[in-house]
Amino acid sequence: MSLFPGVAEITAPFTRLTNSAQPAQAPVAEAATLVTGSTIEIPPGGLKVGAEYEVEMNVTKTAAGTATSSIALGFVPYGEAVSAANVDNLIVLTKPAGTAAIDTAVFRAKVKVLAIGIAEAGSVVAELVVLRGLPATGHVGAGAGVVYSADTTVATVTTIDVTGGGTMACVLTTGASDAITINSVKASLTQ
Repeated sequence: MSLFPGVAEITAPFTRLTNSAQPAQAPVAEAATLVTGSTIEIPPGGLKVGAEYEVEMNVTKTAAGTATSSIALGFVPYGEAVSAANVDNLIVLTKPAGTAAIDTAVFRAKVKVLAIGIAEAGSVVAELVVLRGLPATGHVGAGAGVVYSADTTVATVTTIDVTGGGTMACVLTTGASDAITINSVKASLTQ
């Protein structure tokens, strides 16, 4: 029933779930690390077309950090333990190699579901944005300016079968010489 006579009731067109973490996390070089604070339970009924999962990390690096890092956004199927090894990647985004300079940055990684594929392939589109403190060195050595943005093309995913639920998660794999600390994390799932 509407609160206002003659006006249709308005329902929310989406649901937004969030998670976060404050304690510093220091990923081991070349090891897939489940980012603390990035996990969000997928609501009953699974992911929907248009769902967006976003992870924002406040990250610092030492002068030793000069390698590329990969950020995988994906899900752990219902009933499996939530760990880096159990994440089924929807997409993997790559941060270019940095330079030998101490730096701070915010990494924003986002994936949007374009098509659900249970028996056939689904598709997603994703973006990685790095807001960095140094203009041409540090976290991203490519180009001048404070923002690095990489739009991926639409990626075909073998399957997006999360109709039974599961958990969205972010896995960070740093390069051999990338020495970083994740200081805080915010994650959201909107659908």
